[in-house]
Amino acid sequence: MKKIATALLLLISPLLAAGELSRDKIKGSYHLGTPERGKIQVEMDFGNMGNKVVLAVGCKGCPTATYSFLKEESSTLGVATFFNSIGLYVFQYDDESWVVVQPDGQLGRKIWSKIGHANVYSKSPAKAKSISRSQIEKFAIGLSSKIMNQEVGKMDHAGGTYHLAVPVKHLGRAQSSYQIAFKAEGKKRIDITPCEKCGTDKYEHLPQESNIAGIDIYRHATSYYLFDLKDGVLISTFANASGLGKTLWGKNSHYNVLSNNKAYVRQILASKEKQNTIDKMMAEYFTAVKTEFERQAEEKRQKAVTNRELPSQGISDSTQKTQALNAAKRWAGAWNWKENIKEAFFTSSDWSITRNRLTGVITGKVARGFVTMTHPDGRCRFQYVSFRQDFDGSEYMNFHMTGVGPIYDLQCTKI
Repeated sequence: MKKIATALLLLISPLLAAGELSRDKIKGSYHLGTPERGKIQVEMDFGNMGNKVVLAVGCKGCPTATYSFLKEESSTLGVATFFNSIGLYVFQYDDESWVVVQPDGQLGRKIWSKIGHANVYSKSPAKAKSISRSQIEKFAIGLSSKIMNQEVGKMDHAGGTYHLAVPVKHLGRAQSSYQIAFKAEGKKRIDITPCEKCGTDKYEHLPQESNIAGIDIYRHATSYYLFDLKDGVLISTFANASGLGKTLWGKNSHYNVLSNNKAYVRQILASKEKQNTIDKMMAEYFTAVKTEFERQAEEKRQKAVTNRELPSQGISDSTQKTQALNAAKRWAGAWNWKENIKEAFFTSSDWSITRNRLTGVITGKVARGFVTMTHPDGRCRFQYVSFRQDFDGSEYMNFHMTGVGPIYDLQCTKI
């Protein structure tokens, strides 16, 4: 066992800065509460391996496991904390004992509810036997709860590293933090660099939407939005192609929290109530913007309706106008229009002859026009249309409406 451990520890420098941890205190033989791979003892050492601080655990006839020191988590918890790539955590239990656990989630992402593997390593054989699995689980789950509910402290409205509540893939790798810069020169914006090799995403400030919602809102060209919720907190969401102001927040709407304060992100992850509060706020912002945009659109529409006039009339033959009205009513009936056709008019000053493109033979004649109508909801409208008569070689026949164009509302006194 010593040969295996020595080979690894040749790479480890005893010089490191890890608070009260020291190689002298940690290095040594440890008794296991529960045998592993048939072994009842392991050797542990501690030091720098390259640019990482690690805990090494090995035994005779078994591979040496290395655990990376988690600096921020250790400082937050006040407990030396190590982690390896297969999901095992090692926590310092007391001056001479450590516990190793394999929980159902990542530390700092959720409060653990289930512990798979659990064991204790202690320099004291009596203590190794006395610390029960339930004590280990309670200790580990307590730490997972503590880190998720730590005090947030002061929040700053500044750029820098922002932590994501939900990691996002960029260039094939999940990123749990972004570099964010607030730009005030020229047009106000937020720049996000998701990863070291990623390009910078630019979110442009939306003054109108921001004034309506009462918080700064930014938009990326891909229809992703950033809501500057509070100091050090951004909410990222997608508003689909229709965009903010044309859609409401719904059951299928999702958001991500970005904060330069890890404790804030952890509190959000740990609290369904806090998540629901943000969800409710987003719904209110979306509703406020959509409601105001619709009010402005209606105001603009009403102004246009007030100022709108019927098109100038062309052909004034009363017989043809009657034929046009009948043709329009037949069309409306065939297509189940809700509107009631009132009158039909021509805008063309004369009919245009149509010919077969190959032979040049006259096939009929067409004229532009419009029809007036009333909608069941009380609106009065007019719509551009086309009329046609076919030619059978001797006379024009089959007066019908051949197509429809734009439709407009106008004041009822004008029809």
